[in-house]
Amino acid sequence: MLVRMEWAGRLPVAGLLLALVAGSAAAQTARPTALRFESEIVLLHVAVDSLTVDGFYVMTCAPERTGHATLIYPYPDDPRLGGARSLSLSCRVRPDTTWQAAEFRELPGNLGAHWRLPLAPGDTIEVHTVYRQALHENFACYIVTTVSGWEHPLRHARFEIELPPGTEPLAFSFPFKKCEDGSGNRWCYEAVDFRPDRNLEVRWHK
Repeated sequence: MLVRMEWAGRLPVAGLLLALVAGSAAAQTARPTALRFESEIVLLHVAVDSLTVDGFYVMTCAPERTGHATLIYPYPDDPRLGGARSLSLSCRVRPDTTWQAAEFRELPGNLGAHWRLPLAPGDTIEVHTVYRQALHENFACYIVTTVSGWEHPLRHARFEIELPPGTEPLAFSFPFKKCEDGSGNRWCYEAVDFRPDRNLEVRWHK
């Protein structure tokens, strides 16, 4: 889930600022929003000992904003989970343009990934990322509560969880249902005007 943002050159980007990367006291002042987080589609593939998160995100740029935006993409921190790392990050300004690799780096302490994305005034930016996290127990988590750091709820959110063959879900933190196509051990949840008060969690057993 995209969450915290900072200055990028002369650009003030709205949101909850993370002191680790913001650095400037001036950045603590409320500023106009450069990006609006519109929607996300996230696929969570659970293996025996790891979780792979495949996320697609859509944002729109304010007409007057140019340059780059810097965002923090956090990893869940839970004793039932191990280390995480991003495998890829790409973006495109319009749906009809080619995906381009985007700049990212891992933050110290396994906090998350630091993104640098281009701003296209008045246009839509699509972002695709993949990260993997180790699992110590039959438990997985994906952060969604950071939507509260944005000015508006998400217009649309969709999540799919694929559990290992031969397993059954014990509990979801949202009302997931078996995916309509009935293929595999996949469970789906979809929402509009999405501003959750809890993270996405799932537990399962063999």
